[in-house]
Parts: sequence; structure tokens; C-alpha cells
Amino acid sequence: GHCCRSFRVGGALSSDPVVAAMVIPLGHVPEGALLPSGDVSKGGAYYDCRNLQANGDCGIYARRPAMCRAFPNGQPCDKRGCTYAP
Repeated sequence: GHCCRSFRVGGALSSDPVVAAMVIPLGHVPEGALLPSGDVSKGGAYYDCRNLQANGDCGIYARRPAMCRAFPNGQPCDKRGCTYAP
């Protein structure tokens, strides 16, 4: 669930109605500010996932959208506490 906390959504995804229904806007966070996840902001609009459960698990894991299935797209995950290894 680390990727589901305090993340940025860019490009066409930011206006996708499916994405809009899944996120809780945290607002614009200035660069260098501490995010609720404990990460440091890179600046911009940040969100939390509406389907993230209190224990950090995805509440819709079996039917999660493609963008969640694909994350982090073969790249190293830079989220604090993430244990993903490509």
C-alpha cells in the first residue's frame, strides 16, 4: 500500500473519471514539504487512494485498475518503506 499513499497522478490520468473516483485529493503540496506518508514532496498535486484499507492493503486488489497493476512499470519504487524489487 505504500504506492497508494501521497502519490502524484500526471498526464491524461489526472482527468480520467475512473482515476478521479478512486482518489482522495490531498491538495497542492510544495516541494520539500513532508507528506502524510512520510515522503518528501517533489511539488505538485498529491492524492491518496480511496480503496486503501487501514492495514495498508488494497480493498479492491482482485479488481484493481490497470494503472495499479502496472505500478511501478518496471522502475524502482521510491516510496518510503516500499519493498518492491523489479
